[in-house]
Amino acid sequence: MPARFAAMVTALLLGALASAPSAHAEDPVLDGTYRLDFDGAHRMINGAASPTANTSATYSFTSSCGDSGCVADAVLLSATDTEPVSAHNPNLKLQFTDGSWQLSVPYDSTCAIGGGGDRNQLLSWSLIPQGGNDVLSGTRTVATVGGSCPGDAPGPLSQAMTATRIGKPAPGILPMP
Repeated sequence: MPARFAAMVTALLLGALASAPSAHAEDPVLDGTYRLDFDGAHRMINGAASPTANTSATYSFTSSCGDSGCVADAVLLSATDTEPVSAHNPNLKLQFTDGSWQLSVPYDSTCAIGGGGDRNQLLSWSLIPQGGNDVLSGTRTVATVGGSCPGDAPGPLSQAMTATRIGKPAPGILPMP
C-alpha cells in the first residue's frame, strides 16, 4: 500500500508540474553582446532624406523580468556612431512594452559652434525581436526638446537600426549606479 500511495503522489505531482506554465516562459530576453548598426543611407531629418555614413555601436545587455515587466540594462563597449548620446549615456535601460524593447532618455550635448551652450535632446529606440532574440530591428529617433544649437537641422532625426547578437554578455561589465 505505501508503494502504491507513493506512486500515486508521484504521478499527481508530475502531472501538475507538466501542466503548470513556467512563471516566465514567454518573457522576452535581451542578454548578450549586440552590435547595433545604424542605417545612414536612409536617415531622415524632419521627414526629409539626409543620408550619412553607416555607423555602429556595441553594447552588452542583461535583462530580467519581474512583476512590473521586463527591463534590460545596456553598457556601451565601443562605437563609431556619430550621435553624441553614446558619450553622454554609456549606460542605458530599456523596457519591454507592446512587443518591443523601448528606450527614451533625455540628454544634453554641447554646441560645437556659436559660442558653446547646450542642446537638449531626447533619444528614443524601439527594437522588435525578429523571430528570436538574436536579431532585433527598429528605429532610433533623436528629437530636440529644448534649446538647440546654431546650424542644427530642424525636426527630429529618424534612422533604422538593427541589433545583432554577437556573443555572450561582456564578463564583469555592469551598468554604472
